Amino acid sequence: MNTLAAEEAGRIGEAFLFVRDLFQAPGPEQWARFSAPEIRTAWKALAERFDIPKDVGLPAAAAAYETSFIAAFDAGAPHPPVPLIESHYNKGDPVPRILHENVLFYRSFGLRLRESRGETSDHLRHQLEFVGHLYGMEAEELCGRNDPDVIAQIRAGRREFLERHLMTWLPRAAQEGSRAPEPWIANFVAMAHKLAAFALLESSGGPQ
Repeated sequence: MNTLAAEEAGRIGEAFLFVRDLFQAPGPEQWARFSAPEIRTAWKALAERFDIPKDVGLPAAAAAYETSFIAAFDAGAPHPPVPLIESHYNKGDPVPRILHENVLFYRSFGLRLRESRGETSDHLRHQLEFVGHLYGMEAEELCGRNDPDVIAQIRAGRREFLERHLMTWLPRAAQEGSRAPEPWIANFVAMAHKLAAFALLESSGGPQ
């Protein structure tokens, strides 16, 4: 059993799930969630670690937040200002191939996606959930059998997924987000980008 390593893997996994939930559909429940002290504390801790503003910069009212969210991520012609899907940025592979490969990764490591708003398998929320899932698997293995071959397989799968999918497009999405008129849009996407970049370095054996 490797308790310290398991705790760290668990914390990183929880961070991925926290960031995933930033991109949940806007509405009264999501707005109420942002007012909870534990959410504000979690944001500040991650923001400090990744040099992102501690003040998220959300609009003052739930209706304004919902309108801004939809305008940034969901609506627009020919596409939203900041699309949150890999296939928008990856023009080198056919869309069906991108979607299928994401699904194959999820199935290979036992992830069953939660119900969504009709999001495709290459959506940011699903990709963040998958990386968090892999960290959770690693934490469980470290606390249980602590089999080095299994741990190596999990880390290799995580590194490959980050290299082949999430980190091929998220840096460009962060650039698009940085041009958004409201700071919280840039902050949300920057948080996802920096967390993914950290995970890629960590999964490759680099400094933490």
